[in-house]
Amino acid sequence: MKRIKLITMLSLVVITSVVMVGCTSNGVLDQTIEAQIKQDWQEQFDAALSTVNYYGTHNGYVAFFRPGENAVVTNIEVAGTLFEYGYNWTIYLWKDGSFYNMIDAYEQGLLTAADIRKIGKIHAKFVKK
Repeated sequence: MKRIKLITMLSLVVITSVVMVGCTSNGVLDQTIEAQIKQDWQEQFDAALSTVNYYGTHNGYVAFFRPGENAVVTNIEVAGTLFEYGYNWTIYLWKDGSFYNMIDAYEQGLLTAADIRKIGKIHAKFVKK
């Protein structure tokens, strides 16, 4: 009986660890995951990704903000949440070597409206910096 409890406990620890992979308890992206994202970006887009502005991990997808270079105010609304920034920009999702922009991820059902609201709150804090 003790062995079954131990196996169950260990299984729960492993499942929790898998769900939380990619972030730490303080909301900082794990350096190994960040390096993998940068490597995948380089391979897929033949361009360097200098920084990953981490917006959390949602449904196993790592969200990050990538500012553009043109001074064009860009506002978008996704799932009733408004996102604003003074330059063109995109919020990307990454998982298992694949990238999605946030709008496509939501439309494909990879993110829920609740995920979008969480990302929106993080984005609002980032924009105020």
